[in-house]
Parts: sequence; C-alpha cells; structure tokens
Amino acid sequence: MGNQYKSEYEEDLSIDKDALDKELVTYSEVFMKWSEYLAEAMAERDDKRSEIEIKKAQLDKEIRVAPKDFGLEKVTESAISNVITENEKIQELNKEYAEFVKRVNILSAARDAMNHKRRMLEKVVELFLAGYWSDPKLRKESKNELDMKMRRRRKI
Repeated sequence: MGNQYKSEYEEDLSIDKDALDKELVTYSEVFMKWSEYLAEAMAERDDKRSEIEIKKAQLDKEIRVAPKDFGLEKVTESAISNVITENEKIQELNKEYAEFVKRVNILSAARDAMNHKRRMLEKVVELFLAGYWSDPKLRKESKNELDMKMRRRRKI
C-alpha cells in the first residue's frame, strides 16, 4: 500500500531550483493533495475499525445465543473474548486494519515531508537571492589582471 505513492511522493518532494516560481506557485496544491490523501486514508482506517467492532459485536451475540456452536461449555467474558480473537474473519479484518494504519502513517509522513519542503523552498529562495547560482563576478581590476595573465601565457 505504501509503495503506490512512492514515485508521486518523490516527484512532489523534489525541488527544481531552476523553476522556483513554479515550485512556489504549486506548493500549496501539492500540500493539499497529500493532506487529502491522508484524510481519505484516515477515513478508510476508521471505517475498517468500525467494521471490526460490528463483527465482534455480532460474534459476541452469536456466542451468547449458542455457545456450544463455538465449543464453549462455560460462557465467561474471557472465553467469549478468546473465541472472538481466534475467529478467522476477525483476524483477517485486523490484518486489513493494520494495512490501513500503515497507509495512514506513510501518508502522514509524506504530508509532514511536504511541510518540510516549504522550509526547503524558503532556503533555496534565500540562496537564489544571495546569488548562490549566479556566475562569479570579478572586479574590473581583477578582470584586467586575469586578462593580462592569460595573454602572457599565450605568448609562452
């Protein structure tokens, strides 16, 4: 479940320093997309949790009505709980629930990473404004000195 987002996540998390205007304009959309993915995953997880609780309640009722059908001679809360825990359908639902929890955790981390991207964008913009990627500029005197050295080397 987590790998289905991997390439999209990696693409959205990357920063194209040569297109900072696009990165800054689209950032809020990207952040919102990951927030929506997370909200959907949380709703699915909560639905699965409800499904488990309903199935447990149904099983509890069935066990109390016909305990011998479940191999119980004596009906106790502990015995009922054990039968419910051992039920294959409950175990299957719990595995599915664990996958939904994992998906929520991955998407939560992705949304947090997109929040970190905002800070990274701010830093990249600061570097850009400071001229980090600009061509080096030489003072006129330094340029003249360099030109003279180059001419001397050519003569040799």
